[in-house]
Amino acid sequence: MYNKRSIGKKAESLAALFLKRKGFEIVERNYHARVGEIDIIAKDKKGIWHFVEVKSRKVSSLYGRPEEAADQVKQEKIEQAVEIYLEEHSLENVAISLDLIVIEFNQSYKVVRIELLRGNFE
Repeated sequence: MYNKRSIGKKAESLAALFLKRKGFEIVERNYHARVGEIDIIAKDKKGIWHFVEVKSRKVSSLYGRPEEAADQVKQEKIEQAVEIYLEEHSLENVAISLDLIVIEFNQSYKVVRIELLRGNFE
């Protein structure tokens, strides 16, 4: 049976594969800063750096849609982590996008929806 951690890891792996298939280069996964974590850091073909939060849920009216879990507090932590990442890697004047990938699973944990919401945190 799946637990919360294994579902999260599965969702992050699916999200990384989804991005690769769309032509993104995965630069780093699970970047930890003192203020929080960035699930995926990727670059697109135009050189834009994408800092991606992954949210997943089983399709249910109980917990809402995955994008509803990306609240203001989470956004602020990600923004701070992005600033730390850019500083640590001496990345100045680069184009960035703070994105969200949402994944919904059915009751058997098969993907029924995966979507990249670009600039969701901006």
